[in-house]
Amino acid sequence: MKKACIFDFDGVIIDNERFWEIHKKKIYQEVYGLEIATKLNKTLGLNMDAIHETAKLYGTTVSAKMLYDACDRHAKHVYTDAPITPGVDILIDTLIDSDFSLAIVSASPKSWIDIALSRLHNHYGFQHIISLQDRVDLAHKPAADGYIEAMKILGVDRKHTIIIEDSNTGVLSAKAAGAYTIGLRQNNIDGYQLIGADKYVDKIIEVVKIVKLWI
Repeated sequence: MKKACIFDFDGVIIDNERFWEIHKKKIYQEVYGLEIATKLNKTLGLNMDAIHETAKLYGTTVSAKMLYDACDRHAKHVYTDAPITPGVDILIDTLIDSDFSLAIVSASPKSWIDIALSRLHNHYGFQHIISLQDRVDLAHKPAADGYIEAMKILGVDRKHTIIIEDSNTGVLSAKAAGAYTIGLRQNNIDGYQLIGADKYVDKIIEVVKIVKLWI
């Protein structure tokens, strides 16, 4: 029986949500101005397209490219400086040793993902990476497209797939794909309420125990 574990990236493999929140405040002011930036105070789990659409509702007339370019400039610092989630390397080793197929499905561009993955000694374990920003044929989360595509590429049934997510948008996507969904609270910003998952863990190392039940 083939098994798979599919990871979200931001907030799961790398603890960068707090870093992004700091940088986003600068980015929003730089791109949209102070008034709209002040209104864009809750964008966790939103991809860049969704953020720009929200800014348009508040009256921005700048192009989406200005947001993408600003995020790209800041991303190099975020993915280099933010810490890799403690315990994720042990989990990846356990999954590899247990014959799980591994993939990543993220809203971030692959160029950003690659910066952080290069910091993992076992990055080779991921057989496929889907960037929903780069794959314009796939709808962003909460749509299930990315996870369904990853399971198809890995050749695994949804009933034999674990997905690890840290946002409610991501949980909705994982559940819509029909996989067993783990909600990771480890890197959530203060006050964020994670809901809708099949199982919740406070530390990613706890997923090791869940994996062993699947062996």
